[in-house]
Amino acid sequence: QKSMSSSAGLKLETISNKGKGEGGSGNYYGSIETSSSPSAKKKKQEKRDEEEPLLKTIATEKNSKPNGDSIDNDWSPIENAPWYSKLVFSWLNPLFRIGNEQDQLSPENIASFPLLPSDTTTSITDLFEKQWCEEKKRAANAKAKALKKAEAKGMRTSMDVEKSNPSLSRCLWRSFGWDFCKAGFLKAMHDVLQFVGPQVLHGFIGYIRDANAPLSEGLTLTAAVSLAQILMSFALRHYFFICFRVGLKTRTCIVTAIYKKALILSSRERGKRTVGEITNLMSVDSQRIADTATYLHAIWYSVLQIGLSIFFLWQQLGVSCMSGVVVICIMMPVTKEVAGYMGRLQKQLMKAKDKRIEAHNEVFGSMKVIKIQGWEETFQERIEDLRKTELRQLFKYIMGRCLNYMLWTSVPLFIALATFATYVLLGNTLDVATALTALALFEILRFPLFMLPNIINSIVEASVSLSRIESFLLGEEQTLVGRGNLKDVGINIDSGTFVYDSKRPKMMDLNSSVTKNTKNDKKTRKLSRHWNCQRVG
Repeated sequence: QKSMSSSAGLKLETISNKGKGEGGSGNYYGSIETSSSPSAKKKKQEKRDEEEPLLKTIATEKNSKPNGDSIDNDWSPIENAPWYSKLVFSWLNPLFRIGNEQDQLSPENIASFPLLPSDTTTSITDLFEKQWCEEKKRAANAKAKALKKAEAKGMRTSMDVEKSNPSLSRCLWRSFGWDFCKAGFLKAMHDVLQFVGPQVLHGFIGYIRDANAPLSEGLTLTAAVSLAQILMSFALRHYFFICFRVGLKTRTCIVTAIYKKALILSSRERGKRTVGEITNLMSVDSQRIADTATYLHAIWYSVLQIGLSIFFLWQQLGVSCMSGVVVICIMMPVTKEVAGYMGRLQKQLMKAKDKRIEAHNEVFGSMKVIKIQGWEETFQERIEDLRKTELRQLFKYIMGRCLNYMLWTSVPLFIALATFATYVLLGNTLDVATALTALALFEILRFPLFMLPNIINSIVEASVSLSRIESFLLGEEQTLVGRGNLKDVGINIDSGTFVYDSKRPKMMDLNSSVTKNTKNDKKTRKLSRHWNCQRVG
């Protein structure tokens, strides 16, 4: 496609057979190539970019495994890994290898390790919506039965009617309860095996003291503690793996449900809800519930560890360990009061945070008006005041958590002092084997005593978040009205006044209490005026 020059002169060849049919992209006239201008190329590129979907999945761009083989939609590294790979998590080694070779993992690298079908957002959302629909049906049936029972007894309402609302916690349990229970089994195995260490320690001290002890006894003790530690490690890692997956699933379904609900709220319900409140529901409250779901097993394994610790301490120290139990019983009502106080502080903190975020969104949405009117300092002072109020509530909340942490960190020390003091005062001799074994048991006792009040506080906070989210999900929705066969005016409104229920003046409720003395009052007659809505077609 180039002009041919010869000694006779310049020869122009007409290229008529080379064009778009043979893959040429330019425009040709004779031997001269007239390519598109840069602006035309730029417009074509912009057009191709506009035609390309914004939400194109990464898997379609690079649909291959880490070794380069193509993958299908059902392939998952966890599901297709052998049992030993699942046991030691070696199915993640290809991803670790890629991360070691690169400075940063790209989205294409992450897409080469697709999720399990049950872990995708679509599957999680479909499962939650199915359970939530069943929960609402169950609540509606229970409410209808309670109303019939109340009418039969001659009462307007009853406690059963108030308790028949759909439960978000029950819906989450039915959605992810089985995986949660599997993690609990692993944690129970870990907690039982950790008491092998103190018993083996007591046996080792006796083995060292006895010069005539056989070698097989020492090897047996060594094998027992080694096997127990290996099994504990496997159980604990898989326990956290399952719990974090459950927590992430919980957060995913809650955030998706809140987002979908926000799209179909009725106008009256939107007047009650602010953007800041909805934002907090999707960010703060959902994350708090997910964190609580991850560590929720602490509510029972803390009691299990405390009970086993006291049992083995009884074997070592006898009745002296009851002094430690007394210390624990004294701290129980203190824990209840602290948990209630922390719950009240958390409610106040969330209210202050909602107000501050609402003010922020109001300013961001009206920034142009604020700049034109010169209201920057006024709104800045307002936001700073709200922020100071939030910081004061946050300071109270953090100080409460610090005092709670200090209190429960000192509890194991008080238990050990009370137990050893009682043991010595009863006339017993504290030998090395008993002391070291008891200290090992006290060290195990330290974690549940620290974890139990924390999980109680987390449950209180999560219950507040659950109630907020549950109230939002049960809000009034829009009623879709389809097209009908009306040929004339469908609705005729005469002298109508429209206002949200949340913005309605409280004086509107005084219509039924008008007396004869105020009958001629013009203001009262104005409030007593109603508008009528007449259906024509």
